[in-house]
Amino acid sequence: MLLGWSPSSSFTTVKNSRRRILSVKWGSPSKTICRDESEDESDDQGRKPGRALARGDTIPSAPRVPAGSSGLESPSTHLHPPGGFAIPSRQSRRVLRRVLWTLLTLAVVGACAWGAVRVLHRPPLVEVAQTRREDVTRLLAVTGRVRPRQVNQVRPLAAGRLTALPKEEGDAVRPGELLARVDDREARAALAQTRAAVQVQRQELEQARRDLARSESLFTEGLIPEDRLEQARLAVDRGREELARLQEAVRQAEVRLDDYALTSPLAGRVLRRPVDPGQIVDTATVLYEIATGEDPWVEAEVDEIYLPELREGMAARIASPGRRDRVWPATVVLLGDRVDPATGSVTVRLAFDGEVPDLPAGLSLDVNLTVARHPDAVTVSRAAVADLDGDAWVLTVEPATETESREVSRGGSVTRRRPVRVIDWPAERVVVLEGLEADETVVLTPQDVPADLAVRTRDPGTDAPTRRSVGGPL
Repeated sequence: MLLGWSPSSSFTTVKNSRRRILSVKWGSPSKTICRDESEDESDDQGRKPGRALARGDTIPSAPRVPAGSSGLESPSTHLHPPGGFAIPSRQSRRVLRRVLWTLLTLAVVGACAWGAVRVLHRPPLVEVAQTRREDVTRLLAVTGRVRPRQVNQVRPLAAGRLTALPKEEGDAVRPGELLARVDDREARAALAQTRAAVQVQRQELEQARRDLARSESLFTEGLIPEDRLEQARLAVDRGREELARLQEAVRQAEVRLDDYALTSPLAGRVLRRPVDPGQIVDTATVLYEIATGEDPWVEAEVDEIYLPELREGMAARIASPGRRDRVWPATVVLLGDRVDPATGSVTVRLAFDGEVPDLPAGLSLDVNLTVARHPDAVTVSRAAVADLDGDAWVLTVEPATETESREVSRGGSVTRRRPVRVIDWPAERVVVLEGLEADETVVLTPQDVPADLAVRTRDPGTDAPTRRSVGGPL
């Protein structure tokens, strides 16, 4: 086979039997070289492997391979053209690839192990908060209700079945307005019967008077004895008395008939109506509760544990739940003298300062009692204080000492238990009287974190450590 020039290709391999002929572009034009993969260092024509062949050179045939032999036992691994160019064999590339993959695997495993060890030996992450100095007003927030200064209970004057209740809860009432009507049919029937009895008695009295006049004429003529005359006189007297009694009964029945229609004697507003038309009532049944008078109170129930903090004359602010823009100043005018055993609360009564708003009785209001003012006080989150009912304490986060810093990664921080004295008050932050200063860092869950523990800090609601350093870089 003849080999010609290969100007278009950079690297060409032509196989003939056991030989390879490589065309490598080292310059211009390209040259063709031949490499024998057999064990012989040279072919039968005396040419060295890899020598450039001239035009017209022939490739000798490969020597025979004995039966059972693998042929090429130790081929040349590289072709060394001018300039030091080397071409690795397939087996060499496979070995190199395995070595590289092994090194890469060892590097990845080592990096993971190093990272795991670092994470396991890293201090725990805890939530912290800062103390601060501020002006504090201690408020006691309770719920109050508008109460009229005077409440009248309306009861019926006659027993019977209710036929009308024209007023509803919250309605205004004017003097003389009808409030209730009780079935008066029996009363009217009794009145009619009494009036009929009066007419009969009048007729009987007229007859007795005529009998008396005739008896007097007969007695004058001597025709009847004197006792007959006295009997006639007594009959007239009894008739007069009976007529008078019946007439009084009529007047009383008429008065009682008016009781079946109940009217309001004063102005006010209906607070409660516990009955409905159709019910049978008596004179002890409450039909209405009507508020009268002006300038209503606001009454609130306060837990007995706060009673030592309360006093008459303390200021307060009252707001409507639906209208936060409407706030009225008020003053405590009365503290209850007894504690309700069922609820454990005491009644506090407040009066509006200045103009009294027009609020319906029974309306719920938000009441803030101003208990005390603490200017320039140190405050801390309530969640950071443990054992508020006993000896209160906090966990501060402070720099590690020189001895501890050898054990704390990169000079971190350590928790310290510190006793404090605070004012226990139902608020998110409490006033610190002793034990803390402003701008100190405290742990938000001291019950869950041991003292003298190396920690990393983070702000509440985040998962990342804080960027600020308490005792050194983290």
